[in-house]
Amino acid sequence: MKIKVKDLSKGVEKVPVRIPKAIDNISDEEILIKALDLKNEILDYHYNVEQEYKKVDDIYSDALVEYVADLIYDYCQDAEFDGYEEMAKRLIAKLEDDIIDEIYKRDDNARDWEEARNEGLKGDY
Repeated sequence: MKIKVKDLSKGVEKVPVRIPKAIDNISDEEILIKALDLKNEILDYHYNVEQEYKKVDDIYSDALVEYVADLIYDYCQDAEFDGYEEMAKRLIAKLEDDIIDEIYKRDDNARDWEEARNEGLKGDY
């Protein structure tokens, strides 16, 4: 995080100051989630797999676990570690409520847009 600080000794000159976030307050899972942009990756996966309105079964599927495990492996590249699937399950569980809320919101927006479009095509304004 960067903030600008007024240097009182020189008047109006601004000096950028970097305030580091305490790394000991961040879990390895949070680091992976951010590094992989995991929420958006899972949302992209969902919309590639599922086309039905508010159907979220794929979020609980083994295929998603395997997909996330592959993403983690590609990022970490540690062939000796064999807990990628367990880690993927933990990360999905940590994000699933936010992901499902986002899917519902997007699906509602798409349905509203479709209804407005159909109403416009009929001429019923």
